[in-house]
Amino acid sequence: MARLRNFTNPLGTLDPSCIPGFGLHDDSSRPLIATWMLRILLGRDMTFRKFFSPKTRFSDLDVAAFLGLEEYEESDASPADVRSAMRDRLDAFEQRAAAPAPLRRNLKFLSRRMALKPLDCQILTFALMLETCSPFRECLDMTPRNTESQLHETLAIALAKNPHVIRESLAPQGMLRRSGLLRLDHHPNGLGFELMDNLRGALLAENRSEKDMLRHFLTPAPEPTLAPEHYPHVRKDVDIIQRLLAASLEHKDKGVNILLYGPPGTGKTELARLLGQLLEASLFEVKTKDDDGDPEGGLRTSDGVPTQSADSRRWKEHHRFR
Repeated sequence: MARLRNFTNPLGTLDPSCIPGFGLHDDSSRPLIATWMLRILLGRDMTFRKFFSPKTRFSDLDVAAFLGLEEYEESDASPADVRSAMRDRLDAFEQRAAAPAPLRRNLKFLSRRMALKPLDCQILTFALMLETCSPFRECLDMTPRNTESQLHETLAIALAKNPHVIRESLAPQGMLRRSGLLRLDHHPNGLGFELMDNLRGALLAENRSEKDMLRHFLTPAPEPTLAPEHYPHVRKDVDIIQRLLAASLEHKDKGVNILLYGPPGTGKTELARLLGQLLEASLFEVKTKDDDGDPEGGLRTSDGVPTQSADSRRWKEHHRFR
């Protein structure tokens, strides 16, 4: 019979370097991940039976080892014995379950910018841990996730929430999906999550401020190559926009947005850069570029926040100045 891999050091704590796909580099995330895994495995009888049976024992040795169940692989323990041991471990892990401090701090930055609710942050943490811990992914693969309803139920079990509030948070019009922070994608084993590009790195980094975090998405805009005289056909519009944005920057108004619309190559990006120069505002561009080499999110002032269309999965061509 296959042997379990030992994921702990002699002191009994987690050794992340031994776990395939575990990328948080410390032991602080294990109680939280293990809490979710144990709730999932114990939450449905069919999931538990898929994980453990008297004849074949554990179906996934990596998951069993991550949860500290090695001793039951080659013993004659009954399913009831294993369930009892899992409940004991769940009680112990729940007392220490918390996201790492840098992640909590970054989620605080993000929630202030994006008006995220606590549950939104929990779901983002769940999705992030899935990307960084392969035993967690293997555990989730034991659950039915062919429909959004099934995914909501599994997430509700893991987070100990009502499926109704999970459904609201993950609705297309909810902030997580509407902003593009999180997407639902079909994987070979069912529906899963996909984080916005660069979000994983931004959430795991040691950011000391919101501005530090935004640098993962934005880069300083170059100087414009065009001047006001290159836009005679929209000169009146540019004057109105300039006065509007100047006033909003002076008074630090929120929610003042300008939409620049047109096909590629018509000067939208250059006009935004020119406006930034005329306003003497710090301007940033989203790092991702489209097929034409233009930033896919347009430009932002130093305190702007990138938003993404959940439908097109492309950065919106709109610019916000505060």
